[in-house]
Amino acid sequence: MTDRLPPLDCVVAFVEAARCGSFKGAAGRLGLTTSGISRRVAQLEADLGQSLFHRFNRRIELTSAGRGYLTSAAPAIDELRKASARLRRRGQSARRVRLRTMQSFAATWLLPRLPGFYAAHPGIEVEIDTATYAEEGPGEGELAVRFGTGPWRGFEADRLAACSSFPVASPALLKARPVRKPADLGGHTWLHARHVPELWPDWLAAAGVPDLVPAGQRRYDNTQLLYQAAINGLGIAIATDVLVGLDLAARRLVRPLRLVHPIAKSFHLVYRRRDIERPQIRAFRHWLQQEMARSSVAP
Repeated sequence: MTDRLPPLDCVVAFVEAARCGSFKGAAGRLGLTTSGISRRVAQLEADLGQSLFHRFNRRIELTSAGRGYLTSAAPAIDELRKASARLRRRGQSARRVRLRTMQSFAATWLLPRLPGFYAAHPGIEVEIDTATYAEEGPGEGELAVRFGTGPWRGFEADRLAACSSFPVASPALLKARPVRKPADLGGHTWLHARHVPELWPDWLAAAGVPDLVPAGQRRYDNTQLLYQAAINGLGIAIATDVLVGLDLAARRLVRPLRLVHPIAKSFHLVYRRRDIERPQIRAFRHWLQQEMARSSVAP
């Protein structure tokens, strides 16, 4: 049958040898030996019944048949490479979830739990983007975790968990200066997160001491810094239950008082409706909902 295809690896070897002007050059580009390239070209010549190269002592030169074959074979190989690359990129995209969120959420909550996601979904990679965090919502094919009340116009949003607040401190700080009732907080420095300035006043009002004045105050740009400051004994922080759970479990932080006050803001998963049908996004969404449900600290 004259219309049957020759071995593809032999055609590739021929095209590279013709472009390089040597079997040695083609071997370097394809990761083969020079004799391996020579054998593949010889196999192609036998299959086609035509000599494709004149072979000299230190060089090769295309025959007229070789020049004609290269004219058709080279573009075909190039197009096949391009088409394969496009499909590979598509395949990689189908195995990736890009998540925009706050650095504090990524570091404090998400990263410690991601090994569990990878164990359950080894074919999916999660790409975390905190540099382009934006309130308007995620980009095409992305997800975002937002902390607020919503809505996010033009996007769907799943409320992941109701949030509550309460004071936390290092065990060493509380051992040196115990807190047994809300009024005892006045003898300590209070630590605040700037993006939720209402947490301390709201909790104090719920505790019945709205006019209590602290010994000092320190403010931080995100909750990751806030909790680390509390762990280091720099004062008592007002915490949200979802983010502080791992520190409480490890007793890096403890709760001096039992009062838990619900807050209006909560974590939401924000996405475009059409993107949620993508298998990798659907899998991550389901996992995130389950993990978040386990993250709240019991009163």
